[in-house]
Formats: sequence, structure tokens, C-alpha cells
Amino acid sequence: MKIRNLIIIAMGLLLLALLYKGCQDASDRKNLINQLAEYSLKEKAFEVKRLADSSTLATQTQTIMSQKDAIALGLLEMQKGMKEVQAQVKQKAEVVIVEKQVPYIPDGWADTSGLVKNERGEVIRRDSIAVPTRFKLNEKWFNIDGYVRKEGLKIDSLTIPNKTTLTLGYNKKGFLNLGREAVVTLKNDNPYLVVTGMDNIVVKKKKKFWQNPLFQIGLGVVGGYMLTK
Repeated sequence: MKIRNLIIIAMGLLLLALLYKGCQDASDRKNLINQLAEYSLKEKAFEVKRLADSSTLATQTQTIMSQKDAIALGLLEMQKGMKEVQAQVKQKAEVVIVEKQVPYIPDGWADTSGLVKNERGEVIRRDSIAVPTRFKLNEKWFNIDGYVRKEGLKIDSLTIPNKTTLTLGYNKKGFLNLGREAVVTLKNDNPYLVVTGMDNIVVKKKKKFWQNPLFQIGLGVVGGYMLTK
């Protein structure tokens, strides 16, 4: 009788585990379909805001799926030597500088007269510059210097500093902000940097059957039953 009861309990636990797995697989498939619907021509929508300090904040909802599905769909790029990935975020960006005045600095001082003089100080050409002439501009987010030469423009250095802050978390959502939405944010400090594309994958590991809450509860029931006998 005792063995029979254990067999019945074991069968019940197995059925509960299979039922849980079936429900979980159905939920994963529905979640995958919903997330793929957010892609248009392999691009997922994102929002960019300009903050008060001129930095930009790009926000995108998290794409959560298994590593196997992400690789099969071409959404996850595995790096060499890496076996498992927790999350991956991609950013496409470009530096856009609409207009910038860079002064000439012949002999270390700015010349805005547009006059070219000979060794005796006589004006030999107007609205021109002598070559080679150095140009230089140093700003917080843009640094450039070089020379105007007869052959063309020579850039000695061009620096566009930036700091990117990546955050995975939740935004408040829904009625009275009681809900939450899993998002990824990318904050770029340089105001000249424009985010043109963004994508992310957050890998969700499937639970083993022994991690099933129903299985664990049933196991506790069996353990309690065995201890009382």
C-alpha cells in the first residue's frame, strides 16, 4: 500500500511537471511572437530624448528570449570563446556636425583679415591665405587641428570624446504607474553623437523540471509523507 501511494504521488508530480512545462513553452512561444512583431525590417523601434545637459538618452524595450532562439533568428552575435551570453546591446551611431567655424592660426594668432602679405608687409592678395597655414579648434566635445596646404587640407588630429552609459532596468508603466516595462537605455554624453540604430537581447534561461515550483511543492509533500511513516 505504501509503495502504491508513492507511485501515485510520483505520477502526480510527473503530470504536474509536464503540465507546467507545456504552459511555459506556450508562454515562451507567445512571448517570442509578440517580441518579433516589434521588429520592422530587422530594426526594432527606439526613442531618443535630448536631456538638459545636451546629452542624449536612447530607450528601447528589452527583447527577452532564449539564447538558442536569439541565435537562430540572427539577433545574437556570439563572440569568439564565449559560450553563454547574459545580454547583448548594439548601437549604431554617427557624429553629426552641421556647421563649425575653425579659425586659421598663422604663427599662433588668429588672422581674419583675409590679406596675404609679402616679406615687406605689402598686401599681395586679398581674401586669401598663405599656405601652409595652421587651423585649430579645441572644444569640450570636438577637437581638430591641421594645416591648409597647397595640395589640400591636412588633418593632424581629430578627437570626438564621448562616454556611453548602458543600463538595463524597468520603467514605470500603466495605471497609476503600478506596472513596469523592461527597458534598455543608452546615454551618450557627446551632443554631436546621434543614435541611428539600436538592438538588444536579454537571454532568458529555461528552468529545469526540478526548478518547477509545483515539483518542489510535491517533493516536499512526498518528503513529509515519508517522514511520518
